Amino acid sequence: MARKRELITVVGEGRYCWLKYPDVEFEDDGVYRTQILIPRDEAEPVIARLDKLADESVEAARRENPGKEVCRVAPYKEEYDEEGKPIIVLKLKTAAKFRKNNGEVVDKKLPAFDSKGNRIPDDHIPNVYTGTRLRVCITPSFYYVAGQKTAGLSLYLVSFQILKLVTYENDANYFGFTSEEGGYIASLPPSEFDLERVSDPESF
Repeated sequence: MARKRELITVVGEGRYCWLKYPDVEFEDDGVYRTQILIPRDEAEPVIARLDKLADESVEAARRENPGKEVCRVAPYKEEYDEEGKPIIVLKLKTAAKFRKNNGEVVDKKLPAFDSKGNRIPDDHIPNVYTGTRLRVCITPSFYYVAGQKTAGLSLYLVSFQILKLVTYENDANYFGFTSEEGGYIASLPPSEFDLERVSDPESF
């Protein structure tokens, strides 16, 4: 019962980001995951679309399980920021590997884009930390759990765009090193790449 249509969220703040490398703590194959925090007043288009899809998921589960109770699970959480203002939290993930029909296991990278819509090469995706401003492309998918009598949406990550990066790098300042005139200078690789442009799917 998967929804094939991809959707793009409004801009939010990333939290618990595993976007460059997969999280393998609980799943051997690993999962890419993040949470997106959006102020409630900016999240209305997202809420409306996801609520509609969640209602459709419940209706589908009831049609396929006539006479059985089906409870709706909200596809987002509501929290409050440090100033007490309401925010909407979307929990997103996708598998870091997929299996072909012949059984071959293939590693997967999440396509990443910069603020101009340029594709970031897979080997140059930065470490994305909590506080990064993100827009994400997701695929909502219906689910029904018979044992719990619940239906709702799983939100799968497809790709992401970095609008303002918060990262952590062990640079010279972190270790307390300063610049020294006339000393050794390392030969660094070029920083310019041929980047692809991303076309915009439908937004919320």
